[in-house]
This record gives sequence, structure tokens and C-alpha cells, in this order.
Amino acid sequence: MAKHGAGSTSSMTLTGAPVLWMRCVDGWADGGDWAGYLQVACEHQKGKWIDSSDGWMKTVAGKGPCEPVWFVDKGDHYELWQGKDKRRPLIRQDNYLRFCGWRRRGPGRRRHAAWRSLG
Repeated sequence: MAKHGAGSTSSMTLTGAPVLWMRCVDGWADGGDWAGYLQVACEHQKGKWIDSSDGWMKTVAGKGPCEPVWFVDKGDHYELWQGKDKRRPLIRQDNYLRFCGWRRRGPGRRRHAAWRSLG
């Protein structure tokens, strides 16, 4: 995702899939990273919020159940992570966007099985 900054409107496209325009609302910054809640900005489902509390991205009517999404600065691009503690990266699984959880194993973090199978 190209860098635009907090409060900007951005889009994400999967090959062969429709475009979803969204905006980051109630955002904040932490160093080079920034976060906020995603709201649909295109006409289709405009004003709904992007919820991904179960990992799968979907639209909901209100911001209440939604977790913040982080745009983690990686130099020339951002990675999208979910949660106040940046605990779940955004991946593509079966042509859908999903935030994939981490689990601890041994002395360090290991990627969740679903994340490993896509890499």
C-alpha cells in the first residue's frame, strides 16, 4: 500500500476482485507507524466499518466491535497489522483478506500455520 498518512483515503485491490475504498478514522501515530479504524468510503456500503475481530475482513454497521488497524512503516511501503499491540498481520487467504494471529512456541514468536502455508 502506498504511503499517504493518517486520515487519507486508500484502496486495496486483489487481482480479479473489486476495489474497496476506505478511510482511516480516529487515527493516531506512534513513531513512523500510524493506526486508526477503517471506514468504507466508496458508494458500495459507504459509511460502514471494517471489522476483523475474527481475522476475516467484513463490513459492520458500527465502529463498536472493530479493532484498530496499524500501518507499520517499512520504508517504501506500509504493512497492515491489526490490534492495539500490532499482533496480527494482514494476509491473503483463498483470495480473501485476513488478519492472521500469532502464537507463541518456544523462545520466540512463530507464525500461525495459516500464514506459513501462504508463504
